[in-house]
Amino acid sequence: MPSNVATLQPMRILFARHAESEANVNRIYSNRGWKHPLTNVGLQQAAALAKALSTQNITAIYTSPIQRAVQTAQAISDATGIPRKIEPASREYDVGIYEDRDHASGAHDYDTIANRWIAGDLDCRIQGGESCREIRARFVPFIQRLVQTFSTQPSPTLILVSHGGTLRHALPAVLSNLTDAQAASRTLKNTDYVEAHLRDQELVCVRWAEESFI
Repeated sequence: MPSNVATLQPMRILFARHAESEANVNRIYSNRGWKHPLTNVGLQQAAALAKALSTQNITAIYTSPIQRAVQTAQAISDATGIPRKIEPASREYDVGIYEDRDHASGAHDYDTIANRWIAGDLDCRIQGGESCREIRARFVPFIQRLVQTFSTQPSPTLILVSHGGTLRHALPAVLSNLTDAQAASRTLKNTDYVEAHLRDQELVCVRWAEESFI
């Protein structure tokens, strides 16, 4: 190949968890509306993530509509000059009766439902909340649209700012080499991200936070 011809890289999607919010610090379920912004630490985390991503030739930035995710995405937008776009499909999943309550109040139900999802019971839910099937029903078509839209462009890199719960339960449905059990056994700290590449028309996980996946 001539030296002046750049080698095209695969389409990449970086699935990032938002920075630290007041809801994280206070351990409150806060998955609806516009509340619980980033803490001062979270603002610093978002700025650090934005600086790290500013060298990666970002093509597009999408974010959950929840405040902590929007603030994180805005920092990336400010650093890259790429406008952020709100995407409801990437919001955190609804925990029903535990919204605005402390984590301790819902911990048993939350963990029980998550374990049932991992075991394959995708239709169970916390009272008033979303099932895993419903999470995937909004998330998967959105990712499919991104692939259709950007896969013909040269070396696109997309950022999706979302939430730990949604990413843990939805990514196994869009990344061909990631199982529910693998996702469940891993954590995503604030501003960690999962890197996926498009290979043979399939998205594959190549990195989960600091862990090389393949």
